[in-house]
Amino acid sequence: MSRVFVLLCFLLPAGVHSFLGHPQVVIGSRTESGSDITQQAPSAAWTQAATPPQPPTRYCTELRMTSSKSKRSKKAKTATAGPTATATVSRDEDLAGFLRWAGEEIGVKAPKLKGSFVDGLRGLVATQNIAKNDEMVVVPSESALVTTTDQLCPFPEWVSKEFWASSPWQVRLALLLLREKQKGAGSELEPWISRLPESFGTPVSWSAAELLELQYPHLEVVAKEQREEWKGYYSSLMASSPGCGVAEEELSWAIGVAYSRAFRRYSGPYEGRGPKERLAEVAFVSALAGGSLALGLGTPDQVANGAFAVLLSIPLRDFFMTKLVQLKRYALTPVVDLINHQSGIDSDVSYNYFYGYFAVTTQRGWTAGEQVFISYGPRSNDHLLQRYGFVEQDNPNDVYRITGLIDKLSDVLGKESVRVLRESGGKLGTTGDNAEGGPVESVTVGRSGLLGEEEARVMPVLRLAVVNDDQLPEGKAARISLKDFSNEISPANEAAARDALRKLCIKEREGFASTLAEDEAYLSSLGNSLGAQKRVAFSFRMEKKRVLDAAIASIGTTGGGGIRDN
Repeated sequence: MSRVFVLLCFLLPAGVHSFLGHPQVVIGSRTESGSDITQQAPSAAWTQAATPPQPPTRYCTELRMTSSKSKRSKKAKTATAGPTATATVSRDEDLAGFLRWAGEEIGVKAPKLKGSFVDGLRGLVATQNIAKNDEMVVVPSESALVTTTDQLCPFPEWVSKEFWASSPWQVRLALLLLREKQKGAGSELEPWISRLPESFGTPVSWSAAELLELQYPHLEVVAKEQREEWKGYYSSLMASSPGCGVAEEELSWAIGVAYSRAFRRYSGPYEGRGPKERLAEVAFVSALAGGSLALGLGTPDQVANGAFAVLLSIPLRDFFMTKLVQLKRYALTPVVDLINHQSGIDSDVSYNYFYGYFAVTTQRGWTAGEQVFISYGPRSNDHLLQRYGFVEQDNPNDVYRITGLIDKLSDVLGKESVRVLRESGGKLGTTGDNAEGGPVESVTVGRSGLLGEEEARVMPVLRLAVVNDDQLPEGKAARISLKDFSNEISPANEAAARDALRKLCIKEREGFASTLAEDEAYLSSLGNSLGAQKRVAFSFRMEKKRVLDAAIASIGTTGGGGIRDN
């Protein structure tokens, strides 16, 4: 009997689950902020006895904010959504009203934090000492906007199932946000949505002249490609769902929100269903067990064993089965999006499976009056500016990408020196990232030179670029390939390859339209009169020059990859 009971419990809840909807989507909170919080670079643990690290200087564009106009809530019609941002209400008071609304109306808990503007930037500040691993912010899943990789279209009457299925996570979150925004005052999240920035100051919205201020061709290209990509999303939306009533500017704004404020890949188990679905399954199994006993379909022990087996399968399915297919969760979470980024903070935005909430923790403590930070991950300034609209000074994760690699090697080494390289087409053949023979068109350096996989990807190109005839592998002169240079061929060739990389960085450094000293003097002379966007552009290019300077120094002393070039 227990086997029959187990079979029924497995089959029938599937119908209940489909009826309830799979998976739970608009559950009220939000996903990872365009950053992989669970993949951040760890920092040394900080204790109360140690001196807390000072936050790095951060340059960002001014975000235009809208104020909350709602004074109602579905949960309590008499409750207010906080003060309206007017000339008589300070920015800190407005933030306090918003946090009060979040706590009273959508269940967000942040008892040891307050909203504040520090150095002109909105953030959260500790009101009490916070120990490491304390849950600083807790957001119920019902208070976030969430999408999952296997999620079915939640509003097929508005957007076609085909467009939804083909859309990446940021477009799905954008659609969830726009659908919620269309509800206006009828949305439980309206006070949060109405406070979202109207613009983000990211390069995707910059003009060609403004992009030139970056003095960084790579990001200029990326910004233009991103702009075309977003236009493509909108064209596809209009082709598949012409009656959705979404303007191109609205979709671009919502994608910007998703990129800058969403969190991805929370630690903790992913599950396609929310707490309500799991409770419904538990209730169904309990009812089926009771019915089986009442009808005499089995002994109490048989029914109990069958029910236990099915109930145990619910968490096991969520913990293990979904991991096999690498499902992911993406969420927009109110209040969590107020926490600013700082490199080196060991932080986590986790999901509590059993209680159905998102929580923010850090591996260090915070003292009362100190601004709290999380890490958006080990992000370069390219990523930070492109996604969030700010630049971090002395960012340890910053890099510089040199494009047009073979042409620039020709400039610094001479055309004849790279003749063999050109004849090979700069292809890796069957080794490295370009296993299908794609050209190696760029090189990325950090402050210490070549980083990680970049060493294996680029060094064959450099070795071949400086090879002498007597260094060619025996019998390979007529049919040379980069795969023959995957490993060091001689100390002399290796030293020459490292020196070529150093010269390449020097050539790139000399190609800037202004020097670092000139940029610093310009910023100092104009002070606060310089517009926010231009200040960010100057700060960005200054950081890139510092990265190149550090890389040149490192390559010159260690070979940029641990091998001395002397």
